[in-house]
Amino acid sequence: MASSSEELDVVSVATGESGDSPLHSPASEELMEVLSRPVARLNIDWPAKKQEQSVKSKLDERFLPSRSAQPPRRALPFFPDLHTELYVCCDQTSPYCNLELGRWITAFRRGTGHWLTNVSPLIPLLNNNNCSFTMKTVPWAMTSLNLRFSQSNQTDEQAQSLYSHVRVLCWVMTRPENLQKKLQHIRATWAKHCNQVLYMSSQSSDFPTVGLNVSEGRSQLYWKTIRAFQYLHAHHLQHADWFLKADDDTFVVVENLRYLLSHHDTEEPVYFGHKFRPFIRQGYMSGGAGYVLSREALRRFVQGFSTGRCKHFSSVEDMALGRCMETMGVKAGDSRDPNKRETFNPFRPENHLIPPKNGKQTWGYSYYKTRQVSAAGSFSLKIFVSQSTLKPKLCPP
Repeated sequence: MASSSEELDVVSVATGESGDSPLHSPASEELMEVLSRPVARLNIDWPAKKQEQSVKSKLDERFLPSRSAQPPRRALPFFPDLHTELYVCCDQTSPYCNLELGRWITAFRRGTGHWLTNVSPLIPLLNNNNCSFTMKTVPWAMTSLNLRFSQSNQTDEQAQSLYSHVRVLCWVMTRPENLQKKLQHIRATWAKHCNQVLYMSSQSSDFPTVGLNVSEGRSQLYWKTIRAFQYLHAHHLQHADWFLKADDDTFVVVENLRYLLSHHDTEEPVYFGHKFRPFIRQGYMSGGAGYVLSREALRRFVQGFSTGRCKHFSSVEDMALGRCMETMGVKAGDSRDPNKRETFNPFRPENHLIPPKNGKQTWGYSYYKTRQVSAAGSFSLKIFVSQSTLKPKLCPP
């Protein structure tokens, strides 16, 4: 069917039909007024199929978060009720990004809608000019139209600001045979987002790598880590605020990491990652998922070895480093998102993406108690920081 152009009535929300308790406050009255205000008409071309992509570029992105457009009836094989979800995004690295605020249903024939869930979380965000709101129909609706509502989209500006104010030095532990097999993919993807990146190996190369003058092998991992942090302390202590260690099979979303770190002081003795439980009282961070040290944590770690308070007592890098951190008074921080989901992911992607049959994770190493896992998996979709054991061909740009 050829696409047609029509003026579409944009449906307002009729409140008070869902059974939810009414909201009583000046802010809620403002919200209800916004949701019931008459709306202008949109000129949208609706092809018979896959209209979302063709329409997306035509939408004015400065509408209020209370509207949903309906396609003409002839574009539908039947006349369903359009089940619509409301999302908010203050910026792409915010814990509020894509947080569902409310859900309402618009009856196709009646042309009215009502809330299915309480929308009170929206109220504090009404006056935030940096927030955008998205309404979309759920996947099982035959038509899907996403409307982005925003007074001001500050995502790029905030990312640039964080780049300047939350400086992250990334160092990647590798070995000579992985320079072309793995490191070239890291250099072409996530490493470009670090303020500075160094590749640490047993020997120097033209890649370039920093030679740490240690032997290769799993038994040498902690020595490589000690030497790497000593090198950073000697040469780069003032060049960054935070110091991220990652393996050469780890993928990191550096912008999300900066957002997480922006709430902390680099002069605070703390480090973050995926916290494991055994052997160390306060827990320790998984080496596979990567971990990040504040500047003060780096100082104390190096001081621990210069004073003899920390020793190389085990080849298990992450656990041994955790012991030194605890000895030196460096806190093992909590890097989970506001919904208590992990942001650093040390296991294979499928372990995080596919919920277990009984709905509970059984990883004995994880520090935090086992809890129910939803169909979305066990990791954070809002502040996804790192993924371990990722094959190079799966690394996004």
